[in-house]
Amino acid sequence: MSSALRKSLVDLLVASGVENADEAQALAAKQNNGHSWTVEVLNSGKVDEGKFTRALGELFRTPVAEVNLDRIDRAVLGSLPSRFVFKHHILPLRATDTSVQLATYDVFNTVGRRLAAQLLKRKIEWVLVPRTQLLRAIKTLYGVGAETFEELLQSNRTFDAGDEGVQAMDIDEESPEA
Repeated sequence: MSSALRKSLVDLLVASGVENADEAQALAAKQNNGHSWTVEVLNSGKVDEGKFTRALGELFRTPVAEVNLDRIDRAVLGSLPSRFVFKHHILPLRATDTSVQLATYDVFNTVGRRLAAQLLKRKIEWVLVPRTQLLRAIKTLYGVGAETFEELLQSNRTFDAGDEGVQAMDIDEESPEA
């Protein structure tokens, strides 16, 4: 990481509520232990989530938004698989014929961003949203078991395809099969 970027991240952390520059320096250099840097910082509990989101938006020139559940077009929710939404914490907010607006809290989630671009094949307008707000919206809109439900639907489609040549037979009490 360049020294200019590290300094920008330290300044961002101090502006987000980290108590002093030394603590911010250590947090800026934190290894990502399987998570992105953003997740590590938020999990540390040392930053104000709202301030952190606004500071990230300013640093990376990404608009910051609030998730308003009443304004989300329900049809756009199907543009990304629920498993993807839960795994990458990326929520579709609205769409046109040529673009989709997606919300995330993590500007460093490059894997999720690339996969979203591949899945949607449209221009993506990214907005940042505080993590807690985004995760609550995902849970509310998709439900707790949405990805499990989607798996069940997928497996039922597989079973249904195998039953195409099978005929139903009514069995009554007198039938030998009963």
